[in-house]
Amino acid sequence: MTSAMSDRSLLSVRNLRKDFPVSSGFLRRTSGAVHALNGVDFDIAAGETLGLVGESGSGKSTVARTLLRLVEADAGSAMFHSRSLAAAGMVSDIDLFTVDSRTLKHVRRDIQIVFQDPYSSLNPRHSIAVNVGEPLRANRICGAVERRARVAQLLEVVGLRSDLMQRYPHELSGGQRQRVAIARALALEPDLIVADEPVSALDVSIQAQVMNLLLDLQQKRGLAYLFIAHDLSVVRYMSRRIAVMYLGRIVEMGEANEVFRKPRHPYTEALIESVPETKPRLHKERILLQGDVASPMRIPPGCPFHPRCRYAQDVCRRELPPLREIARGHIASCHFAEQMPGADRASRREVAV
Repeated sequence: MTSAMSDRSLLSVRNLRKDFPVSSGFLRRTSGAVHALNGVDFDIAAGETLGLVGESGSGKSTVARTLLRLVEADAGSAMFHSRSLAAAGMVSDIDLFTVDSRTLKHVRRDIQIVFQDPYSSLNPRHSIAVNVGEPLRANRICGAVERRARVAQLLEVVGLRSDLMQRYPHELSGGQRQRVAIARALALEPDLIVADEPVSALDVSIQAQVMNLLLDLQQKRGLAYLFIAHDLSVVRYMSRRIAVMYLGRIVEMGEANEVFRKPRHPYTEALIESVPETKPRLHKERILLQGDVASPMRIPPGCPFHPRCRYAQDVCRRELPPLREIARGHIASCHFAEQMPGADRASRREVAV
């Protein structure tokens, strides 16, 4: 991959691959594999947000879970600069996929995750105080009295009253539960938060509140985010850079405004056209994708997107296009990226963000 990424990245992922074996028959023999990730590369600098967007099944959540070692990667590397390891006098630049469990426990102070469904990610049998304070207890950071004070402070940071500490997850609204999940992620003062569809389960008005909260926390605490969503308008609002995934590969990545203004991959173009417009009459043409996403068990030869691409030619059916730099900081995996139409589309259409 060629790009204009920072040489001092907080996280640098290269050639990330993950297959899930599929069993069938009475003896449950392995009959194939779901190719979830097929060589994913990206960088995240300290304090920035990289938005990861794509349809369901594109591999976005698998990226999140492999980075946290909730599932093990089959290949690749994820070099991370750990502040906690440096404070402990250990080597601070490590590969997340190969470190031992003792080192990984230190590193997990620096990387936290916020899941899509806050209700399922919080223990319903424990109070909010216990849920938020669990990372502090597990890492033996403070005693019970100080932990309670820290939890109250964290709840106030995310816009909740401290008197909610004694309540249980089922007693809160969806937006409040997601704020609790964010408070728990902040407990260990991480440098990177992986936000896996953090607003998709919320009402639209609550989505805006939670996104603004995340942006405010980023500004005050210098947080970096890997922000995963299927809604391109949400990703554009949150992110400085956008990476578009399709069938386990990143097919385009660049500055958010540049990707929206001039997409260099047909899939990105179609995603942008699917975003609701504030002034529909300004834009008459509509690009509709034909067919469904191919099965990750049987990825088409050549460019994986060619069965649905209106620009596809013979070379697209034969050869996989490399992910290459088209313009400064803007990369795409398309044989005809330079000939893509749609320049200055921001001047022709306004989207609801």
